[in-house]
Amino acid sequence: MKELGISPKNYILSYQLKVAGQLVTNSDLPIREIASACGFSSSASFTQQFYRTYGRSPRKFRNIDDSAQTTWSQTEDCHQPAQDPNL
Repeated sequence: MKELGISPKNYILSYQLKVAGQLVTNSDLPIREIASACGFSSSASFTQQFYRTYGRSPRKFRNIDDSAQTTWSQTEDCHQPAQDPNL
């Protein structure tokens, strides 16, 4: 992980949030199921981390326009979402 300039913990969290973002955007699964599927211990902690990273709750993120969703699904860099310097 040294090569990426990110700690293993933050890399894993970033990856979890990327997958979660894709599920929020591209599926109708309930948020609590997405949280669980992505390895979060509770939907509350998932929502908090999601908000820190994307600046909106998973529910609001789900309601973004279709053009943003298309852009999201094309994102390749799995550690790109985590922008929070406090992670």
